[in-house]
Amino acid sequence: LYFLKRYSEALELGNRIKQSSDDLSIQYNLAVIYMRLGKREEMRNTIEEILSSHPDYVPALVLQATDWIDFQDYKKAAPYVERALAAEPSNTLAHYLQGRIAFHDGDYDHARKAFEFVVDADPFHHHALFQLIRAYTALGLEKESALARKSLEAVKQLSEETREKYRVYLNTHPDTVETHLTMGSILLEIQRGALAANEFRRVLELDPKQSSALMTLAGIHMASGEYEEALPLLDRALECHPDCVSVLFTRAMANHFLKRYSDAKADLEAILSLDPGNVKAKQMLEGMK
Repeated sequence: LYFLKRYSEALELGNRIKQSSDDLSIQYNLAVIYMRLGKREEMRNTIEEILSSHPDYVPALVLQATDWIDFQDYKKAAPYVERALAAEPSNTLAHYLQGRIAFHDGDYDHARKAFEFVVDADPFHHHALFQLIRAYTALGLEKESALARKSLEAVKQLSEETREKYRVYLNTHPDTVETHLTMGSILLEIQRGALAANEFRRVLELDPKQSSALMTLAGIHMASGEYEEALPLLDRALECHPDCVSVLFTRAMANHFLKRYSDAKADLEAILSLDPGNVKAKQMLEGMK
């Protein structure tokens, strides 16, 4: 009934079940229904009833904090958030609310850390991404703000159904090469290179010669200007595929950026021996003369 948004009927049924059950989840769900119906006083009374017997029940603590923040009463919300995090330090919603409170109080760096925690745990949390952009902007972190904005735009292009599917996949996918490759690709799709890199690193722990992971991880490092970190990955990729022109060219670029011109030249010459008409290799080699 709740998921069908038949809240009044759900409330009536919930109250009937409550009479014969001391299940906390029933009381909590009643509080949520009261909130949906705009009956805030009844909701708060139900939460108080829960917390009087179970003071560390995190869902109720978070719900009460959310309620106070909805009414812009950050001072009242703060102790509930603190209690929730003390009981469950990894609770993403509590961290999100902590970030909201910190931002309101002008503690932008604390807000940044809280929102970064949330979007690392749940890369599809578009509200946290929006708040993170605000925190970066307030701190004058223009590059970080631009990257977060790109991620937010990519996430918002996904349907809510797709976000939820990816979110579930992120939390439940098995520890296999194929699933980590898939998850890495999903994270790249929403511009989360650092998180994607972790997935590709796990692929290489499982299969050190997985060429797609080697190249993609090298590409992430290249895009971040981390050329030294990219080189050993490119070397490993070439051990698997010594005649791969694209890998040779990428390694030439990495060496060129690191001012290792003789190494870059050797890769470019190797490309031209494999593909004499390669325009990019010719141009880059010509520019090095």
